[in-house]
Amino acid sequence: MNAPQNQPTPRRKRITPPKPTRAELLAEYNLLPENARINEQMLAAVLLCSLAKLQRDRWSGGGIPFIREGGTSKADRNGRVQIFGGKVFYVKKDVEAHLASKLTLSSTSEMAQRST
Repeated sequence: MNAPQNQPTPRRKRITPPKPTRAELLAEYNLLPENARINEQMLAAVLLCSLAKLQRDRWSGGGIPFIREGGTSKADRNGRVQIFGGKVFYVKKDVEAHLASKLTLSSTSEMAQRST
């Protein structure tokens, strides 16, 4: 006997590659040259923060300088042009400068030692 005609055909499962671990992202980051571009996922692994925090920093105008490629531009009522979508990249030397500026001290005696 033949199979019933009205049964849906099974869908193929989409195979997605596994996400890289933080350790893998950090190892790759350390091998990159100073002028290399890095994506949001790698930067989030380096800074130990979420993608949402990086997006908030970009939106508020703070954080690390970034490069946006692609996307569409649109002018608001005040004539300011905003770009929506596209890919966001950071330059490794900007990330390193940001990390150096955020250097923290564990005590006030360390601050005295560094200032002399």
